[in-house]
Amino acid sequence: MTFEKLTHAYGKAGDLPAKLAALSSPSAKDRADAIFMIGASICHQGTFYSATPKAIPLLLEILAAPKTQDRERILKLCADILTLDDHARFVLDGLVARKLSKLPKLYERSLEAARAGFDLYVSLLAAPEAEVRSVAAFTLAWIDERASESLPRVRRALESESDADVRA
Repeated sequence: MTFEKLTHAYGKAGDLPAKLAALSSPSAKDRADAIFMIGASICHQGTFYSATPKAIPLLLEILAAPKTQDRERILKLCADILTLDDHARFVLDGLVARKLSKLPKLYERSLEAARAGFDLYVSLLAAPEAEVRSVAAFTLAWIDERASESLPRVRRALESESDADVRA
């Protein structure tokens, strides 16, 4: 896939493949810088760009790799995308579906791409890392059209959860 013809918050998105690759870096600083810049580029203050729906499947692919480090950060970016980078508005104002019912096509494609990670998010409820399990449950909360599927799974995960921070 070529990102050269796509845009993000800072112009041409040709730099995104290198940033995505940096998510697999052995350097914690490089990974942190990469996820920050990816988030700022494809979901800048709730604004999506032509690169956003194309980058999400790649983020999900990286997230699915068991050896990926800092998966909670990638999951948080997915939650940011699912809420247009404004969790508080959705919590305080009500149903996500009502808020997302009149979005431009680009936003719909981006949200569809993030929702496509549903099965992955469910699988991460059993991840070895406590923060990943916690953020997976949080991310699933924003896919309200599949709540009847995710809620029982989250409840089952909580029943066996031993980490107090995750249970909170």
